[in-house]
Parts: sequence; structure tokens; C-alpha cells
Amino acid sequence: MRFHKNMALLALEQSAGMAALYAAYFVVLFAVLFIIAEGGLWTVLFPKALERRNRIHTGDKMHEIRQEDVLKLKKIFESSRRAVFFGGAGVSTESGIPDFRSEDGLYRQKFKYPPETILSHTFFLRHTEEFFDFYREKMLFLDARPNAAHYKIAALESEGKLAGVITQNIDGLHQKAGSKTVLELHGSVHRNHCEACGMGYPVQKIVKSKGVPRCVCGGVIKPD
Repeated sequence: MRFHKNMALLALEQSAGMAALYAAYFVVLFAVLFIIAEGGLWTVLFPKALERRNRIHTGDKMHEIRQEDVLKLKKIFESSRRAVFFGGAGVSTESGIPDFRSEDGLYRQKFKYPPETILSHTFFLRHTEEFFDFYREKMLFLDARPNAAHYKIAALESEGKLAGVITQNIDGLHQKAGSKTVLELHGSVHRNHCEACGMGYPVQKIVKSKGVPRCVCGGVIKPD
């Protein structure tokens, strides 16, 4: 009985520890999102950006970039010991990969089903072939190359100014640019596995297959 009680307490302590860890991550995420929303992070990464533009687009809103905000953010960034870069689709648009919510974004285009529905797990299970038709046509950009943003972020990490990258992107361009510590919140097109046996496959298997890609065992190959 004491053994089971101790095991329960240990499990509870571990759960509490993990909860604290996740809470810390979310604090970092929201802090970085706030900084991005204020419009200054871009010019910290690219000092010359302010010369080319004085407004930054985030989602459906335009935010003015104020010089004092840029300098304030720059000071915070330079004094930080554990900065993390949090980014999304906007980082890869310069590489030719469309984002989701801009004027020409994926969510503004017309399809049989809304893109957010097509990319859901429920749709994958119920309409697997249609999912892969959309996935091959609209989600794979294998010829894309890292742009200046990816290389600058990788350089900041190598200089010890960034602890790592948290990205919503699935294109793998941060790693191609040289970033080492990358947390991919939505997975990666470069990781695929059989739902039946777990065998891994490169993205080329998805590209070259017709209809639903199948493993040698007959199982469906699912993107990460």
C-alpha cells in the first residue's frame, strides 16, 4: 500500500513539474507574441528593415512601427540571456511559400471545403484521398530555400543570442538555414510514418504516390 502511495505521489510531483514547465513555455510564447504584435521584432532581426517600411502586417491588422518601440525591444533583446524566436507563416513568405490570412493567403482561396477543415484530423480520417490531393498541391514547397530571415535567426542562435526557435511552419527551412534547436508545433512535411507499423518515410514518398500513400505493409502513411 505504501509503495502505491509513494508511486502516486511521485506521479503527482512529476505532473506538477511538467505543468510548471509547460506554463513557462506558454509564458515565453505569449511574451514573444506580444512583442511581435507590437511590431518591433522584425527590425531587431533586420536593422535595415525600418528604412524600407514603417508598418508591419500581423494577421488582419496593420501596426505602426515606432522608433522608440524598436529601441526598447532591442535593449530587452540584447539584455536577455534566454531569448526564443517564435514565428509562423510570415517568416517563409519571402521563400515563395504563401501564408494563410493575407490577401493571397490559403484561407482566402476557394475550395470545396474550407482549408482549416481539410487540414483537420477528422477530415484526414473521413476523406483521406481528398486530404492528400490538397496536401500535395497546396502544402508542399520542396524547392523553397531559406531567406534572409531564416539565416539571421540561425546566426543569432549560433552567436548564443537565441536559445532556439519555436515555429508554426512545417517547411523545415529553419533547419536548412542552420538553426539547431527548433520546436515545430505543427510537425514537418519531412517526417511521415505508417499508421499501422510505424515505419518512417521521406516526403518524396508522398509526392510520388497516387491517391493515398501506402506503406509496404499496406498501412496509410501519415504526415507528422
